[in-house]
Amino acid sequence: MELINDKSKKRYPAINFLLEYSTYISILSFMIIPITSIWLWSSGSSFLNVSFGLFLSIIQFVFVKSYLELIHVLADMLLPK
Repeated sequence: MELINDKSKKRYPAINFLLEYSTYISILSFMIIPITSIWLWSSGSSFLNVSFGLFLSIIQFVFVKSYLELIHVLADMLLPK
């Protein structure tokens, strides 16, 4: 889906990056906290860290996904097509 034209791609590379890779960014942000908490648990930390990490990753996923959807809406409304 092409949301912005070539001229806008050159002018707004960060927005273009977020539009193209929004799914991967949200999945990666969802995976970072649980992987870190499991790593800490395997190195001797409490199991409570893993459960808290899973809870935080769900909250972070919702925030990141809503931010990226907001970027999609703003790019669709404000950038020239």
